[in-house]
Amino acid sequence: ENVEEVKEENKSNNDKPKRKYLKIFLYILLLVIVATIASLITWNYAIKYTVSTIYKNIVTTNQIVKEYVFSEFGKTDFEKKLVVLTQNINVEMYKSKDNRFFYDWLSYGSANLKIKFIDNKVQYYVPLNELNEKDILFDAETRTVKIFPPSVKIDKDIVVVQTDPDKVIIEENGSLSPFGPKIKDLNNEIMKEIKQQTLIEGYKAIYRERAQQEAKKALEALFYKILGEFLKKENLKLEIIMP
Repeated sequence: ENVEEVKEENKSNNDKPKRKYLKIFLYILLLVIVATIASLITWNYAIKYTVSTIYKNIVTTNQIVKEYVFSEFGKTDFEKKLVVLTQNINVEMYKSKDNRFFYDWLSYGSANLKIKFIDNKVQYYVPLNELNEKDILFDAETRTVKIFPPSVKIDKDIVVVQTDPDKVIIEENGSLSPFGPKIKDLNNEIMKEIKQQTLIEGYKAIYRERAQQEAKKALEALFYKILGEFLKKENLKLEIIMP
């Protein structure tokens, strides 16, 4: 019995260091876990705070630049219609008439009139009064002030019809019958329609594309005049983005 008791006592003494080291290991492991969790929480908060701060700074800067640009634009004494192009357009119109009677079987005579107007004029403009603050954007990454202007329009109130006889080419073939159609009547019809026809020609793609190009140049010149010092001071670029 004494021998067994001695063995049990020796075994118990041998297990004590092991339990001690196990407790130390578990304690260290617990500290590592707690520290890791605390670090993750701290990093997560720091990242969120940094992103939030950057976003707020970008939004704030964007708003400040937009408000400044629009404010300076509003102070400028300018025409509400920024004329960007006066375009010469050639327009050709043709009218004919045949006066008939007896169920249209017989004719009193016919008349034909063709007039070519060389260098009629139409005017293109940008309606600056339609420009809003939402049309101004600041790109913080590229440090660029981007302006999205309204579409170029044709001024329907400014249409010039050629009156120089050397630039109005007339071809006519009138009726010899006193009951036939008159060239004068055909001419009156053409003169009533010539402005509208000139506008229709002005809407063609070739002229509108040219007007877009000229509008971009005119807008760049206008905004550099308004914002030149501000852009230079803040080291910013300007970009006009046509619709």
